[in-house]
Amino acid sequence: MESIELLFEEKDIEVLDRMLEFISEHQGIHLQRKDFIIYFKKAEFGVSEKIFPKEITEIEFERYIYLLNYYGCAEMEKRGTSDGDLYTVKGNGKTAYFLKNGGYRILYDDLKRKEKIKRDKENLEFEYYDWNGKLGKWLVKTRFITIISLLISIISLIIAYKALKK
Repeated sequence: MESIELLFEEKDIEVLDRMLEFISEHQGIHLQRKDFIIYFKKAEFGVSEKIFPKEITEIEFERYIYLLNYYGCAEMEKRGTSDGDLYTVKGNGKTAYFLKNGGYRILYDDLKRKEKIKRDKENLEFEYYDWNGKLGKWLVKTRFITIISLLISIISLIIAYKALKK
């Protein structure tokens, strides 16, 4: 069965889409974690502080960069420097197309829909096996009754046959 990977949450959608827009407009950017907030906190970028926290951890930063690369809508290159890791993030042939078709919002909705379908399918399979088990018990009971009825019939035939011989 196909695994559905939802690596981001609904709260990440606006940040990721805005990052893609910025990357698309500026033909790639070089980022370090400390520069990340400076780039994406600017008023023209338009991400509110409620969505984008003032401080971002290294893990969170790398996760955003990873998500841009993972879904194939941007390319990322990482190299170490004496000042920390430097990430070069560039748009690719899919960046504009991805944004035009709804960006991470559409991807999120699609992945959630697939996840729900998968969950529903698993529930149906569970119900199928549950009913199959119940039917199996019922079949055992009816077979047992059939075998007992068959034995009683054979015994009564034997008794009737012996009674006719006398």
